[in-house]
Amino acid sequence: MTFVDPVVNPKTRIIRLRAVINNTEGKLKPDMLAEVIVKIKMGAKGVVSDSDLSNLWVGPMHPEETSTKPGKCSICGMRLKRARSLGLVSSIKQEKPLLIPATAPLLTGKRAIVYVRNPNKKGVYEGREIHLGSRVGEHYIVKHGLKEGEQVVTKGNFKIDSAMQILAKPSMMQTQGSKPMKGHNH
Repeated sequence: MTFVDPVVNPKTRIIRLRAVINNTEGKLKPDMLAEVIVKIKMGAKGVVSDSDLSNLWVGPMHPEETSTKPGKCSICGMRLKRARSLGLVSSIKQEKPLLIPATAPLLTGKRAIVYVRNPNKKGVYEGREIHLGSRVGEHYIVKHGLKEGEQVVTKGNFKIDSAMQILAKPSMMQTQGSKPMKGHNH
């Protein structure tokens, strides 16, 4: 992908993009619509990372123009820049991100709550606020708030949350230390 339009067309809900694709058979025509699957490498915190570009020089106006050494863009003549300086390469080490199923978090708009199994008490779950990264298919990247190996509820989390609300315990609607809403007796 060499360009992704930052604005969604409000009528069609389409985002225009530019990609460099081998079209030697001439099957692709200008302004064609296509359904694509974009596969990207992501680091542990949800940052895009492409180590394949780490040693390349790239045309700032024409990212499809790459070289293994400094030089000028063959299209516009601008000096090539390091891919890292253009934000095309992340400096993070390649770690696998922590993912949870998209059904696990209860989303309140600003917060994401998951219920985590207490390993010491059977049938006991703790509500925990976590910080999510991007949604990746049927999963979310967890930026922080969970550790690998912790078990989260993926079905029945609303039921647990309702029980917590009835017991006036922290839930997705009421955090630890917050007071009940006026007019409600707990």
